[in-house]
Amino acid sequence: MRLQIQWGTLCLGAAILLLISGCAATPGYQTSGEIAGGNFWKGDVFLRGDMIVPAGETLTIAPGTRVQFLPPGRGKDSFTDHPFFPGSELIVYGRVVAEGTSENPIIFKAEDSQGPPGSWGAINFQEDSSGRFSHCILTQADSALHSQNASMRVENCFFSQNLVAIRFNQTDILIRNNLIADNQTGIRFHYGAPEIVDNIFSGNEKGIFVTSFPKDYRICGNTIIGSRRYHVVLGEEVPDDVHMRNNYWGSDDSDEIEAGMFDGRRVEYIGRVLFEPFLTSPNPIAGPTWNR
Repeated sequence: MRLQIQWGTLCLGAAILLLISGCAATPGYQTSGEIAGGNFWKGDVFLRGDMIVPAGETLTIAPGTRVQFLPPGRGKDSFTDHPFFPGSELIVYGRVVAEGTSENPIIFKAEDSQGPPGSWGAINFQEDSSGRFSHCILTQADSALHSQNASMRVENCFFSQNLVAIRFNQTDILIRNNLIADNQTGIRFHYGAPEIVDNIFSGNEKGIFVTSFPKDYRICGNTIIGSRRYHVVLGEEVPDDVHMRNNYWGSDDSDEIEAGMFDGRRVEYIGRVLFEPFLTSPNPIAGPTWNR
């Protein structure tokens, strides 16, 4: 069963990477600045610099759209200090709806398909904004989805080759049925009220990084395997134990699972990851439904 899940993950990842690499720079349009009066994106969209979705406005992105981020160019990267990132970004004060399909996913990537992780900044949600993402592919970003004090649903998406796939602070967020593979960090958060369920994490340097004071979270039903350093990392501001029961860690050996945790077992002043009882085989409904 474990081999089937890993093989299925690799097959989907390889197919998606082939799809991305085959995206030629077909005629499209470039945009930057600020959306006014709402907007609808379809086809090839090229962002050079920082694009803003103002409060009260909605950006809708059609299935099959390819949003490609170019280097910002002089004077186009207006926001670089935290909570923003260097590189072209989509900065959201309003709402974004990006709902693709299994046949026509929405792709967010660098214009240069060979560019490294961090080639563009983020889809960056600010206070009181909201977003819905499904059947999307997000690759090569600093932090592909970033939010603070926002509301988000992320389902049936594929994240690969990002510095951080999903990063948030005090956000009401559902992360369900995604494939999060080969990123430096899969999910990084503090505070917040995340529901992280039925995902596959595979081959990330760090699977889940909890930086400080998690609250009202639910993390279960996930398959978390093949992490290059740690499955879970707890930061210095996590003094209490963190509950991550009923996940599959690629082993039925508690000692082997513990070796994948950076927590109070290594540093006495932080909490521990409480992972027992754990799943002894992969959750059959974990990962994108289009991989079944």
